[in-house]
Amino acid sequence: MSTLVHDIGARPVFAGDLSRAALLEATAAFAIGLWFAGQDAQAILAPAG
Repeated sequence: MSTLVHDIGARPVFAGDLSRAALLEATAAFAIGLWFAGQDAQAILAPAG
């Protein structure tokens, strides 16, 4: 799977096994909801740096 992520120019990040998939999807839905509402999702979910 990490090869696919590299192929599209992104950096793969291990976020746990499949038991955590629902948490990752819920977090993504939350961030996308903020974005569509015109909010700054990065204010809450700041990129690591």
